[in-house]
Amino acid sequence: MDDTLIRTWEEEIFTLYNKKYKKDIKYEDIKTYDFMGDENLKNEFFDYFEKNWEKLKLYPKAKEMIEKLSENHDLYVVTSRPLRDKEKTISYLESIFPKNTFKEYIFTCDRDTSDKKCEIANEYNLDVVIDDAPHHLERYIQNTNTKVFCFPQPWNTDLEIKNVTKIQNWEEF
Repeated sequence: MDDTLIRTWEEEIFTLYNKKYKKDIKYEDIKTYDFMGDENLKNEFFDYFEKNWEKLKLYPKAKEMIEKLSENHDLYVVTSRPLRDKEKTISYLESIFPKNTFKEYIFTCDRDTSDKKCEIANEYNLDVVIDDAPHHLERYIQNTNTKVFCFPQPWNTDLEIKNVTKIQNWEEF
C-alpha cells in the first residue's frame, strides 16, 4: 500500500499556500497527481509534512482496517516519497500502528527503481496493491498479476482503468 493512503491532506496546507501565493485552491481542486504541475504547492505539501508529521490525521477507519488486515496478511508500505522524508514517514507510521503491523517499508528511491512500484510488486510477489496515483495503477495492471485497488482522491475520480477496482473508503476495502 502507498503511504499517502493512511493520512489525509491537511486543510492548513491550502490555507498557508493560498495566503502565501494569493490563490484559492482547495483539496478538491487537485486534479492531477503531480500537484497540478505547481512546484510551490508541491513544496508547501512536503514542507508541511516535514514540520507537522506527528499531528497528521488518518482517514476514517484506516487504523482499524490496517490493523485487522495485518492479523492475517503481510503488509508492505511501498512509497515514492523523497528520501528526505524517509525517517519521518517511518516514524509517523510507527507512532500510530503497533510494532510489526507492516512487514517492511519500501522506498523506491532506495532501490534505484525510480517510480516503478510494479517492479517491487513483482519482486515481493504481492497479491493485492492499493494506490491512488493513476500512473502506478496503470503500471500495476500492465506489468503485474496483482489485484489492484484505487483509493479515491480528486486526481483519480474520473479515472477508468480496466481491472482496477475503485473503492470509496477503508471500510469498503
